[in-house]
Amino acid sequence: MRNLLSIDLEDYFHFIGSIHSCPPSAWDRLDSHVCRMTETLLGTLGSHKATFFCLGWVAQKFPQLIRDVAAAGHKIASHGMYHEPVFRLGPHAFRQDAERCRKLLEDCCGLPVRAYRAPGFSVRPQDTWFFRAVRQAGYTVDSSLFPGLRSLGGIPGASPYPCVMEFPEGRLHEIPVSTSVILGIRTAFCGGGFFRILPYWYIQREIRRLNTQGHPAVVYLHPRDIDTGQPRLKLEPVNAFLYHYGLKSAGVKWRQLMKEFTWMPFDDWMDESAGTAAGPYAPVKSAHPCAMPGNTPLTVMDRRLSKDYIPGTTGR
Repeated sequence: MRNLLSIDLEDYFHFIGSIHSCPPSAWDRLDSHVCRMTETLLGTLGSHKATFFCLGWVAQKFPQLIRDVAAAGHKIASHGMYHEPVFRLGPHAFRQDAERCRKLLEDCCGLPVRAYRAPGFSVRPQDTWFFRAVRQAGYTVDSSLFPGLRSLGGIPGASPYPCVMEFPEGRLHEIPVSTSVILGIRTAFCGGGFFRILPYWYIQREIRRLNTQGHPAVVYLHPRDIDTGQPRLKLEPVNAFLYHYGLKSAGVKWRQLMKEFTWMPFDDWMDESAGTAAGPYAPVKSAHPCAMPGNTPLTVMDRRLSKDYIPGTTGR
């Protein structure tokens, strides 16, 4: 089975969730490593193709990098302009940010940009406006839903598998990153710090488990996750551990992952699955990301994610 590979294309200093996080106003004064790190990462992919969720700031500063990624056969997707948690933006500013990034990336690569991923998976149960706002911003695919708890978001109880949400503007295809339950907590097992911290045998086992069940694994990586030459950020002890632990062994693990499994971008998987009887999604179609078989809906979302809900009428 082919699995789904995604890359969050950002620089080493685009860390959010810390009092030491660098504001966008300071980014131009920092020594960027994103082009070098991305070139190294591209060299590890071989014949595999991925969906690259690109930060708008990177596209502004290094448009040729976006074109090079697209020319290598990878799919370009959006990660927002300035890596801001979506709940801090609110509905109106989020739509402006998401639309601006999509148009910028399309101008860079000359291809339609269909997919979006929120920085830090920063969607919470109370951000009831978000999914429809993604569709209104011109996207048809989203990978922002994290079916567990995170420091910046997460929606516990949401379906951990791809599904489709219906809105007046059309369908939004939701493709969450793959998760597993570790010590009673549902979390990602192959992405970012999780990839660096968890042992390879565990990642391998969980991918095989999903494949045996008929599901592709959905993994993600940042170019910095396998780069030992990046500068060390000043962070709180816990964040410093999560951000830097496992860097020395990450490259070997990543190359083994590329060697052992087959990978493809989101678009190709959706196109291939569209012709099957069941399609790529669970049979239930809903505007509610938690209203899937075996999941308990979150009450706060019941009304506000209905087709009649208008973003901006509640909350920021």
